[in-house]
Amino acid sequence: MSIAEGWNALRNRQIGQAEEHFRANLETSPVVALAGLIRIRLMTQRADEAVLFAQNLLELDRSAMSLGLLGESIGTMGRRGEAEGLVNQGLESEPNNGWLLALRGEQKIRRAKWEDGAEDIVKALSNDATRPHAFTHVVSVFFDLCRAVAAKKVEPERALWLVNHIEQSCPPYPELRFLPIVRRALASKQGIPANERPLPVFPMEGAPPTRREAAVVTSQPASMPDMPNSAASNSVRRSAMQTHASSGAQPPPIFGRMSGTKVPPLARLMAEDRSENEKLQGGVTQLGLPLWPSESTKIDTIPNLRPMPLNNDMRRIRNNRVAVTTGSVESEILVSRGVEILAEVATFGVARSLSFDMMGISQIEAQCLAGVLQELPPIPEEYNLRGASISTDVLALGAFLGVVCAKRIGAIWRLDHETEQSFVEAEDKKFLPFALAREWVEAKDKSSVDLYSTMFDFLSQHRGFAINKQADYTAGLKDLALRNRLSELWMMHFPPAAAFPLVEIIDSIDVRASDERQIIFTIPRRHSIDFGQESNTIAYVRSTGDFLLLGYRPHFARFLGNTGLSIKSSAPNLLRLIEGFHFQTRLGNQEPDIRVGPDSATLTLRVPGFQEPFVLTEKFSGVLRWQFVRGDAPSAAKFVRPI
Repeated sequence: MSIAEGWNALRNRQIGQAEEHFRANLETSPVVALAGLIRIRLMTQRADEAVLFAQNLLELDRSAMSLGLLGESIGTMGRRGEAEGLVNQGLESEPNNGWLLALRGEQKIRRAKWEDGAEDIVKALSNDATRPHAFTHVVSVFFDLCRAVAAKKVEPERALWLVNHIEQSCPPYPELRFLPIVRRALASKQGIPANERPLPVFPMEGAPPTRREAAVVTSQPASMPDMPNSAASNSVRRSAMQTHASSGAQPPPIFGRMSGTKVPPLARLMAEDRSENEKLQGGVTQLGLPLWPSESTKIDTIPNLRPMPLNNDMRRIRNNRVAVTTGSVESEILVSRGVEILAEVATFGVARSLSFDMMGISQIEAQCLAGVLQELPPIPEEYNLRGASISTDVLALGAFLGVVCAKRIGAIWRLDHETEQSFVEAEDKKFLPFALAREWVEAKDKSSVDLYSTMFDFLSQHRGFAINKQADYTAGLKDLALRNRLSELWMMHFPPAAAFPLVEIIDSIDVRASDERQIIFTIPRRHSIDFGQESNTIAYVRSTGDFLLLGYRPHFARFLGNTGLSIKSSAPNLLRLIEGFHFQTRLGNQEPDIRVGPDSATLTLRVPGFQEPFVLTEKFSGVLRWQFVRGDAPSAAKFVRPI
């Protein structure tokens, strides 16, 4: 057993193996081994033990790194001021140590000294020799920051300021490629998945700046719990001290000065017990995408049906926490599995979950245009328990639409009918989600069925419905910074784009226009949705965070509604928008419903917020007209273009 194997095991979060390696080297390499044991306790949230071990380490080796480890351990218990003082002592001897600077910056940030803490982190990353160690600690700070934002303990604007300040103040270090992941997590108010975390870098694996740094290893910093008050911290510490005192030993050295490497019996038994538990936990495989059917048939045949709307967290489906007000057990199972499959496939590979609101409708609509419904696994025969013939795509999309209604307005989903005839009911209004889903799936021209507006029309009739506003994450940004932010937001909205390098997407975005409401930009089709000749032209709505494909008629209607232009006063401006972003696209598509021919045809484009519809008229004369209609009489404003 070796120290290097201990760090490798710790990197792979094999805590039990790492503990064995470090303990085996307590006699030959006591400083490094003890530092590893301290790191294990910080990673496993045993801060009281970490403090006691760090005190022993400081007695053995009073170096800057030992002071830092004691400061980190004490800071984890909530004593941030005392921790900062210890780190300052270490910086007196090693003022350019990146890990210590990052550690001090963390203590300041946790004490609401955001500007001072950010400057320390920038200094920490500027030292080439210790940057990997500093970055490892900064990653932990960002992980905890994302969790705090998700728990509504920190304002997202403040967290985004910190990320942006660090990015703008540092040269483009390779490590900073991690920041877009942090920004996406903050934007979606989700924690960062563990698999997105960069591997930690330990000083023992590289050439450290000093010999003392080679002696004390600073590995992956532990995730930090909520800061307890000072009374609670002192209580925890007194409790830990009393426990060791009651065993007849002094506050534990992990190895004693007079007794070689002898370990107190109680501490050894506790360590062995933890090691065995960690080995058992390490053998549990991670769950992948849910399957049709589930491995346990009991889950699918005996769900817990409760008299309440279908409005619980979809992550609890496997625990039978989703229920409907009326209907059969079979129908509930069918709907629950359909939503679960769609949510998993639609968000696979991105650090966010699918939201069950109008933003989620917009995201699913974009992915459906890109073909996500074709990626769903088919429904096995055992799921069609009621003999209803329904395809997977109709089931998944319809189930999702119904769940949005149930979650947003507390609607009752009545499944006591055949699957496609089930309906969502709210305030005497009925909505058939499966019927709308089938209409969209079977439509040759997807533009003819507006999922978003249909859902909005139903939900808006409920008194408690409102569109969620969000912070404008593009405010004040220009040029490269704006393209960077747009690329991150687009990758969250349209997960297939995440398959491409972020730098490639940033370079391919071309911002065409911007105002206080929307940003219009173009992006290559390989990074977008191949829908029409102008599918690469997209509008970002600042107030809602939504993306609109201007070559898609329903999205173009919403875009016009967001412009804030009045039909009476700005008809020419609206006509120029139609000409520039939609008119030529529809000519080029040559789809049957707008093909010029001997039979006249009329299509209506309704814009939210406007009473008068837009009408697309085709005449035998070979011209295509967009016109505004007020009642039965068309307005004087027309745009006519020969074919």
